[in-house]
Amino acid sequence: MKKMLLVAIGLAAFALVQPRGAGAVSHNLANVPSCISCHNTPIPDGPTFNNSCLQCHDVAANNAAVTHKLDPSRQGGTSHSWSGNAVNPAAGAQKPTSGALAEVSRVTGSTLACVNCHNPHATNNTAAGFLRTGSADQLCLDCHRSRNVTSHRVDPTRSPASHPVNVKYQDAVAAGGFSSTPGNAALSAGLAATGGTLLCSTCHDVHDSVTQDGSLLRAEARGAAVTAGNPDNANFCTSCHTGKYNHNAKGQDIQCLDCHAAHVDYDPADPAGAQGTNVSLVRRYLPGKNAQTFFRAGDYYKNGDGSGVCQSCHAVPTGAKPYGALHDSKGPSDCTACHSHANAKGSFSANVACGGCHALPPTDSVFYSGVQKYSHKAGDTACDSCHTSATAPSHNDGTVNLVTGANSCSACHAYPPASPAHTTATTAPFNCTFCHLYTDFNGSLHNNGSLDLNVANLTCTTCHPTLSSSHAAHVGNLPTLVTAYGGSDPYFLNNNTDATGYRFGCAYCHPTSNANHWNGTIVLAGNGFAGTSKTNVTCSASVCHSDGKGGFVASPNWYTGFVGQDRCSMCHAAAPTSGAHFAHTSINGIHDGSSGISYPATYSCVKCHSATVDANRNIYYPNHVNGTVKVSFIAASEVSKAQLTSVDPAIWTRNGSIDTSVQPLSAGSYANATCSNIACHNNLVTPAWNSAVKISCVDCHSKL
Repeated sequence: MKKMLLVAIGLAAFALVQPRGAGAVSHNLANVPSCISCHNTPIPDGPTFNNSCLQCHDVAANNAAVTHKLDPSRQGGTSHSWSGNAVNPAAGAQKPTSGALAEVSRVTGSTLACVNCHNPHATNNTAAGFLRTGSADQLCLDCHRSRNVTSHRVDPTRSPASHPVNVKYQDAVAAGGFSSTPGNAALSAGLAATGGTLLCSTCHDVHDSVTQDGSLLRAEARGAAVTAGNPDNANFCTSCHTGKYNHNAKGQDIQCLDCHAAHVDYDPADPAGAQGTNVSLVRRYLPGKNAQTFFRAGDYYKNGDGSGVCQSCHAVPTGAKPYGALHDSKGPSDCTACHSHANAKGSFSANVACGGCHALPPTDSVFYSGVQKYSHKAGDTACDSCHTSATAPSHNDGTVNLVTGANSCSACHAYPPASPAHTTATTAPFNCTFCHLYTDFNGSLHNNGSLDLNVANLTCTTCHPTLSSSHAAHVGNLPTLVTAYGGSDPYFLNNNTDATGYRFGCAYCHPTSNANHWNGTIVLAGNGFAGTSKTNVTCSASVCHSDGKGGFVASPNWYTGFVGQDRCSMCHAAAPTSGAHFAHTSINGIHDGSSGISYPATYSCVKCHSATVDANRNIYYPNHVNGTVKVSFIAASEVSKAQLTSVDPAIWTRNGSIDTSVQPLSAGSYANATCSNIACHNNLVTPAWNSAVKISCVDCHSKL
């Protein structure tokens, strides 16, 4: 009798909450065998009202007429719970307050049941699932009314606690930061079903959600993971929100709903909300973390007690090197200066691309000691050619860090540079400082637009350790003495020949302008050069190759050198024929024994040019090939076979068949092309050297 009474009371309650004006019911005898199929005499076991519903709506029920069936094992997973406590602070659920919802809760009490939301006897409501209100969203926003906010910043003291609802999506699009339509088809369909107004059902599906964790989302929360450096796949949030990216710069795959949630109005450790709620919909507990995260108004990414949102996963570096001083700051703007939510390479990852913190390229110039040495030019965007990588710990440490080593050199020029001056530098490691004045790669004299040569170390042999072809015959060891090309260096400009050999300065054959140096081309200066460089070059207008009196001859090929027997004959005959040379050296001369006169003495070069050549034809280089004929008689007596009956004892001394001059030939004089006081001519004055006058025996031997 008591059970029958309870059934009667229940029937009366449902009658009270049935909408007025109801006509035929859907759960009628055409579909249900009898009233007691649902309103059974004995009170069913378990949840009083749900068991009646599940007789037909359980997936295991054998009732083909029922089109919407539920799997009780998925309750709280893919479907809204239909049992348990109707009041759930974690879900923002409270007892309903409006109309039929409040009325039916008088019967169900604090127990959640199907009939809290559904009226099985509703009329004209079959398409809406027999709901007790005009729409599903009215149901949601009655029980979950604390989440009925139109802005997540509506109350600065407690918000954002929830994602906004009851807003026109296109108004949000117009404000910026949203796709014109949701990129996910399920969300787009949900928005269309609510007439373009963002409501609970836009994102949630009460009984048939895609997600299985109780969030009841229409689409998967996460996008498919990608490796670091690749564009994100859209996730649930970025289907609508633009300019937001996953935290994935290093492949972490941290997505929007790992740090954020649509509803952050409840903290089980602070059920009364005394500690306030996080702003920007930041979760109080990040995935896998047990410690509270505080990002309230007045909180920071980095809090002093370690509860900042970044500190939940990261040990934030201090400002000491190699990290930037800003790491000591807690100011949000200091953090976001480098770690931007809108960083396409990874939300809140460091702005590793140049241009994130400074212009690309930077607009400032490089100065050393107050003097501008280098400025970034348009197109200078390969930052790591000169600077350490933006991902290196030394980046943003307050110092302009330049890369060092061989690889850094080759970023601007080959290592060694490819210019002709460096062709001999072929063995690593290359000592740049041997030739250049800078202490190291970061030195003030590097990359300043000047070569800054280390003159103290440099000679020609620095770049030309072995000079080619006929250089050795012309310059000797001069390359080790020259310190600078051009300028006033006497070794470069002058004839530095000494007793050890010829040292004609570079300027004798090459131009003095630096523009002609280190340019990959052999440049000759002066007249008389002919031929092809590196093959066949001769010179025919230089005092180096002349007879000393303006008579020029062509030199041997520079690249082969002299190939004959008598080197003297290159410029003048071994026995020159100019002036009176023939008379003194020819076999037909006056002293050669012709006409019955025999004179065995040899008039070699040394007798008249002893300061230039010795008896063995060894050259005294300073007086040779200098454009001047130097006459200097040998410091030795003239010796002759006694051929006269008597000689002047003041001039000659006879010893048997040999006459020897009393004075050495060097006692004689040569001036104005004439010789005087010399035994060769019996101490008389000779005709001028180039005179056409011929002398006879009596010119010297007047007593004959």
